[in-house]
Amino acid sequence: GYTITTPADLGVDSVGTLPTSNFYFLKQWRRGITRFFTFNPIAKAELELNITNEIAAELSEVEKSKPEDTVSLKKAIDNYTKAQEQLNGRINAITADPTDASLVKLLKDIDEKTAKHTALLGQLAEKWNNDPYAEDSAKKLCVYLDILQPSKLPPLFLAFGNKGASAQTKILEDGSKG
Repeated sequence: GYTITTPADLGVDSVGTLPTSNFYFLKQWRRGITRFFTFNPIAKAELELNITNEIAAELSEVEKSKPEDTVSLKKAIDNYTKAQEQLNGRINAITADPTDASLVKLLKDIDEKTAKHTALLGQLAEKWNNDPYAEDSAKKLCVYLDILQPSKLPPLFLAFGNKGASAQTKILEDGSKG
């Protein structure tokens, strides 16, 4: 499995502005403009995957820099959940041939990054669950478990004949054994 300790573990060099900043809206605005000017459905899904990955790195950084700030953590988790939903929408909009090389690459990238995100969320939930002083650790764990419900994870595995589902399936199976 993966151990996520820095944004670099997610392939993100720098997280930049965090959701705790008053200027975070500028980052979201930039992302919106980039979305607007991206036209190819596979390119749109790749963009959403990269944004989701950046937001996962932001979540990791918020947890490190403000572990006691439950409002900021909830905001970061909400951002991640919304990013996952947008990624799901982009994936569902793809009508390309499942053997298309760019689609196969996208599926592989989604598989790898989803596995890392699942590992990150698992680490955070474990940390919160094992901290007797963490406020609302049970609520945080429930949020984490809710995010990992198969209905909330990208449905691309069903849409494209389960290509790329290996890491997600393995993590979910390993999680249910423990």
